[in-house]
Amino acid sequence: MSFSADAPAGSPCRVTGSARGSDRQPEALRDAVAFIHQNAQRRITVGDIASSVNVTPRSVQYMFRRHLGTTPLGYLRQVRLDHAHRDLETADPTRETVMDVAKRWGFHHAGRFSAAYKRTFGEPPSQTLRASRDRPVPGGGFTAGRIPRG
Repeated sequence: MSFSADAPAGSPCRVTGSARGSDRQPEALRDAVAFIHQNAQRRITVGDIASSVNVTPRSVQYMFRRHLGTTPLGYLRQVRLDHAHRDLETADPTRETVMDVAKRWGFHHAGRFSAAYKRTFGEPPSQTLRASRDRPVPGGGFTAGRIPRG
């Protein structure tokens, strides 16, 4: 799946190209993508996205399908999953749970979150969280828990 070249730099969904060839992406689409990235932690609807760029909800649906090959809410879900993945990779498993991270990014149903996460990243979120305790953190040391023995 291809997402917008105009997603913010460093954004988890920043991908070059478009899903349907090299059609020029409308400014409203770039603004809608930016709105999603800026508001990913909030409860937003297609209507909210459309209002933010002064077009109809149907126009937003059409732009996302035509230029990105997904729906606005599908794009939002992927942004949220990417943020949750990043947070799980850096979380302290002694202080945070999978559901703490999931809820932070708008996922309130554990089973649905876990299934979408596994489909996207190839492992359950609990595995990502467990592995986070063994990852080095910037500046040395480890996130929490065991210190690997060499």
